Amino acid sequence: TFNYWIKGLFIMLLSSFIISFLPIPTSTTNQESNITMLKTMPIVETLIAVVFAPIIEELVFRRSLKKFTNNKHLYAYTSGLIFALIHIISSIQSISDLTMLIHIVPYSAVGIAFGYAYEKTDNIYGTIILHSIHNAISLIELIIIGGII
Repeated sequence: TFNYWIKGLFIMLLSSFIISFLPIPTSTTNQESNITMLKTMPIVETLIAVVFAPIIEELVFRRSLKKFTNNKHLYAYTSGLIFALIHIISSIQSISDLTMLIHIVPYSAVGIAFGYAYEKTDNIYGTIILHSIHNAISLIELIIIGGII
């Protein structure tokens, strides 16, 4: 699971870096609400991001979707793309916001990686733990780079 996560993380970071040079917003509504929650209710946001969200998201996007297909590639990409869409859909309020769809790439990279990891190991706990670690690292990044708290 760790190897898949590292690959997904690399693609996520590389695509985010490339997106930062495009003339579109670099943050999504999802990220903005995480920042707001982190500023106003840091303990609640940390619990949601590091404990509850990984459990719920892995059960929904990995475990439940696996029942619909035996094709590992279709499963991994479908679970990753749905995961990404759920995270960016609130950023698209009008037709002019469709450029925000580019954020599907970084969001889906880790989702697809977790899909492959779960498909290969059939162990949801591994993806939950790494998803928690991933979100914890993201929160620490927001705190340090964003000057939060």
